[in-house]
Amino acid sequence: AEARRPTWAPDSQSLAYECSVRDQDGGRLAQEICVIALDGSVPRKVSATGAIFEQSPIWSPRGDYIAVGGQVSRQNGADLYLIDVRTGSLTTITDTASLAETPLFWWNKDQ
Repeated sequence: AEARRPTWAPDSQSLAYECSVRDQDGGRLAQEICVIALDGSVPRKVSATGAIFEQSPIWSPRGDYIAVGGQVSRQNGADLYLIDVRTGSLTTITDTASLAETPLFWWNKDQ
């Protein structure tokens, strides 16, 4: 398993990061978003779609959502998704099959 691109929650009590698993040949099988508490407790996947290669987590200002870029496959364009940290539900924000890279995203500080 690998961990990349950690980002602190707004309350500085946990980190979200890209967590991926590789197959025996070294290719990535899946990449999800995981969260680990500051106390080092067991990490938990907040997304477990398996179908979307999730990347670049960005916490909402209140810490209740994480925005991520994602692709269904390398041939498809990148889209933005919103993960509810509490429930793990995933909402598609964009539908940009023609984009080669993840669209830029930032939170309004009041959201």
